[in-house]
Amino acid sequence: MTLRSLEKWQRVGGVAGIASVVLSLVPLVLGADEPRFTDSGKDIMAWYVHNGDRWLAGIFVLGIAYAFFFLPFLSALTGVLADAEGQPAMWSRVAAWGGLLFAAVAVAGLGGEGIVSFLAKDAGVDVARAGVAFALFLYSLAGLFAAVFVLAASLVILQTAIFWSWLGRYGLVVAAHLGRPGEPGWFRPYRRNQRRPR
Repeated sequence: MTLRSLEKWQRVGGVAGIASVVLSLVPLVLGADEPRFTDSGKDIMAWYVHNGDRWLAGIFVLGIAYAFFFLPFLSALTGVLADAEGQPAMWSRVAAWGGLLFAAVAVAGLGGEGIVSFLAKDAGVDVARAGVAFALFLYSLAGLFAAVFVLAASLVILQTAIFWSWLGRYGLVVAAHLGRPGEPGWFRPYRRNQRRPR
């Protein structure tokens, strides 16, 4: 592959990363009033009964963002980092695995909410809360893998100066936030505006 074609695919990866971020905002907007884990099972079930189709539409967009944009971005980014780091490119590989596990676990977490959405009219309140609790657990785990991805990439940036140094320092701050115990990260705002169970 020539240098020009390599730079072309790297630019494509960068555009894909921007697109994945923009598309990931769609489900956050569509589910802005989504119930929290601390809400009662009755409230959770009622929300999915009335808004399940809207939630599923947002998740469909999120699936497109991950499958067609985030993964190409991850491939392009970790390729650039590996070239800059040189062999054995340990941190670049850690970043690649962290990004892959983040996407896989986050999508799996959607299964919990998917169960509630599909079964909202027939499921009991305990099933509704259990589905959201399952999703919260996996989102928290996804936040941890996201922290690994960002931390590893930031270390390569700081070591090699392949990108701006402030980007690496900012990445360390983001990784510390994502890696906090019980922190779902930026994927789902469950920790905000929590209310007492009824």
